[in-house]
Amino acid sequence: MKAEPWSRGRTEFWTEEGECWRLKLRQPFGEYSERVLNDEAEEAFWQNYLAAKPVYAPDPYSVKIAGAVSTLFKNAGAESLLELGPGWGNYTLSLASVCRQLICVDSSRAVLDYIRNVVAEHNLTHVTALWGKWEDCSPPICDGILAYNCFYRITAIEDCLRKIHEKANKLCIIGMNSGPEQPYIHDFEQKLGLKVRYSRVDSRDLKKVLKSLGISPSIEISLPNEREYVYETLAELQEKALSYVIGSCDEQAVRDILLRYYYEDKDGQYRCTYKFSSELMCWYP
Repeated sequence: MKAEPWSRGRTEFWTEEGECWRLKLRQPFGEYSERVLNDEAEEAFWQNYLAAKPVYAPDPYSVKIAGAVSTLFKNAGAESLLELGPGWGNYTLSLASVCRQLICVDSSRAVLDYIRNVVAEHNLTHVTALWGKWEDCSPPICDGILAYNCFYRITAIEDCLRKIHEKANKLCIIGMNSGPEQPYIHDFEQKLGLKVRYSRVDSRDLKKVLKSLGISPSIEISLPNEREYVYETLAELQEKALSYVIGSCDEQAVRDILLRYYYEDKDGQYRCTYKFSSELMCWYP
């Protein structure tokens, strides 16, 4: 029998909540996505994504989150920080402004190269990069750790959260956005009966695993938030939507659902403002 991706060399016990996490992380037909299973697929995704993002520009929805976590670390007196999965740097510069040392940890070399370029442009010499999967790398113990929306390919979630707990002296902050990334996905499932691809884990699942490990957040923050999606044409919007669908479908029915959420502006672009919540769980290790 083929070993599960999290089973190699495991030494800790697994929780029922962690097993539920792994089950929900799977795609509708029971398999993990290529980005979960294949490091090369993950690296290829980031290479392509960041190539289309040459100018540093944090997502507008991240501003509230960056402000909240930076204030928490500053109030905790955290002078050294670890940021897990910095992506395109939504929180990196804000974190760098409140500490003396910031280490960004990621398994993607493309991500870390991007972050190095960003911090160099801002003359930040106290920000460094550490390449490797969180479950495999050996970061130093720091005052604080931030891990936000970076759990989408973590199967060994119990070990991941334990390691966060063990590597921080003063404050741990983890979190996720709520719900699926696109608002029409539930309608695809419930109204059209389609199989869809998206990560089904959310902040509630993360909190359940955390509590199963005996870690109860002392601070929980829910930030009302929103994000705008913009597509140049209806065809582009539909192509993106169909990339979530597994198997064949009635494309007219798909368009009808999309137009319940997206409107055409005066420039002919299709826009949708998606409301969600940004959930933070914080504890003092």
